[in-house]
Amino acid sequence: MTDERSSAGIGRTSLAASAGTLGSRVLGFGRNLALAAAVGTGLVADAYNIANQVPNQVFLLLGGGTIAFIFVPQLMRHSRSPESRADEYGSLLIFAGAAFGLLVTSLLLVLGPAVIELMGGSSWGDAQLSLSSQLFVWCIPQIFFYTLFGVTSQIMNARGKFSSAAWAPAINSVVIIIACIPIVIAGSVQANSPGSVSPQIVTLLGASTLLGSALQSMLLFILLKRVGFRLRVRFSIRGLGLRTTAVTGFLTLTTAGVFQLAVIVTAALSTQAGSSAEAIGYDGRGYTAFFYAQTLLLITQGVASAGLANVLLVRLSSHYANGNRGEASVELNEAILAIGALLIPVMSIFMCLGPLGTEVLFARGETSQTAAHFIGVVLAVLAAGLVPYALHDVLIRPFFAMHEAKIPLRSAVVVGTIWILGSFAASSWLPKEKVLLGIAAAFSISYLIDLPIKLRSLRTRAGFKVSDVVVRGYLMSLAAGALTATVIGFSVFYLRPLVAETSLARALLLFGATASFALLYYALTFRSPASLGRLFRWFRK
Repeated sequence: MTDERSSAGIGRTSLAASAGTLGSRVLGFGRNLALAAAVGTGLVADAYNIANQVPNQVFLLLGGGTIAFIFVPQLMRHSRSPESRADEYGSLLIFAGAAFGLLVTSLLLVLGPAVIELMGGSSWGDAQLSLSSQLFVWCIPQIFFYTLFGVTSQIMNARGKFSSAAWAPAINSVVIIIACIPIVIAGSVQANSPGSVSPQIVTLLGASTLLGSALQSMLLFILLKRVGFRLRVRFSIRGLGLRTTAVTGFLTLTTAGVFQLAVIVTAALSTQAGSSAEAIGYDGRGYTAFFYAQTLLLITQGVASAGLANVLLVRLSSHYANGNRGEASVELNEAILAIGALLIPVMSIFMCLGPLGTEVLFARGETSQTAAHFIGVVLAVLAAGLVPYALHDVLIRPFFAMHEAKIPLRSAVVVGTIWILGSFAASSWLPKEKVLLGIAAAFSISYLIDLPIKLRSLRTRAGFKVSDVVVRGYLMSLAAGALTATVIGFSVFYLRPLVAETSLARALLLFGATASFALLYYALTFRSPASLGRLFRWFRK
């Protein structure tokens, strides 16, 4: 896309990984739709989502999300070693990950009640605390399986098997979707009545959540053995590069801690705001609304950058190990331009059609139209940070590939501090029914502020400069996105009162508005370096 020296294969490899990520995240979103229909987006959903997300976030806080950054550069180095030594290093990671998972699971089983009470705060009643605590016991053991999945997925990526790791989480979502069917049929759960959830439904929700995470880990481990990996019980740690891993790991764990601390704090604030808002008559204004809006954001971010970033980390690690900074810069510019081409129009669609879209998706079962609409408003605010959020995922890869873990730590401090302070300000100054909008705005602002800081560090540390082609492509696409979103947004605003308040009518309006957006945006950007046409050609390389 940017010049003649485009690296052959990265577009096609990224497409394969992104297809798996898309499939898994679409099914993950389908899981959220099923849960919304089964338990709503009110107090019961908050109890379940906090119980399910706290183990996830604590796992990430203690290092789960850093596995790729710590180990992939070392895995790439060992890929040039004899196969037995590469398997020894991978086996060491698996055994260490299993021990880590067991330790953290045991600690949380002891600390679980205190964690749940902290997240709910004084705004939760006894019934909601009890429900979340019961579900928490089922969800905690996921940490063990998350850890195994994190390690095995990076070993797969280092062996060039990106698609398998990207598709594996789909099985988790399928299990939960199946479990929601009898809950919807029974219809006994009331969205804002935690006491309406029977012990049988608690067991069904909890057991299916745990089973899904266990199955995805077991599946990936089986696939890992099929690509030639052999688990070795005996291994010599000398020469495995553990000193470098330890130094990078310490800084990276600290980075993950800062990010996940921000996530946990904002989850607690949104949960407490939602309970307070429900008490004054505003339904669906708590953590679940933020979680579902952010999930939509993560689906698009994952498709655009997660698969691409995993491929990029492996390739950059190889380039920097061989001293090829020029090739690394070319591929990084390619990645930045690809993300802009894909996500700028998506960002614009979310900002002008987000509320209508979430009404079509969520307004059924235990979720009211008003609650579904509010999810879209939160999504529109989050969308302002979509592109810098996705770019963050890519731009920190070069630093880890060069074992420069201090810069990502600084980035985490900037983002986490702004998000936490902004969220506390929203909780203190905004009406309770609007606190989530302030938390979402703080999220977007934090990544927007940190983006130029990361780019400057890349230029200083890696000699990287954003090409003029990339700058021109972004400016043209952002201008086209703003104009198109304004035209389509106002059109929907005036047409909406003329459309019947039915699911079919709203879906037809959404489809027509999205198609009109696509046609106008394409007409304005077909000559842009960040056009969708050039992106598709790059994917075929």
